[in-house]
Amino acid sequence: DQLAKARSVFRAIDHDKDGDISREELLKDMHGQMDPASYPDDNMHELHLREKDDDADSWFDTYDVDRDGKVTIHEIIHKDEMERKAQEADADEAEKRKREADHFHRH
Repeated sequence: DQLAKARSVFRAIDHDKDGDISREELLKDMHGQMDPASYPDDNMHELHLREKDDDADSWFDTYDVDRDGKVTIHEIIHKDEMERKAQEADADEAEKRKREADHFHRH
């Protein structure tokens, strides 16, 4: 289930097990996924590190809802739930417009 997966990923990134993810923990996790030996040169590796830093900043800014410099599992769940509801509302609105258009074209 999605909640169990979120909790598992959260625990893996929360290196100090204090119940929240700092920006540094996130960067450490993202950098740890990159093998420097897989890059043709140091410049490419450095460029990819900067891209990962940008990705981490974006993710962190999205999920640090209360802007306290830490992301908790509750913030992740809350933000994901808000996103899911927004997507459902968008889908419902699109379906409503489709029904209205279909009705209009039939009459």
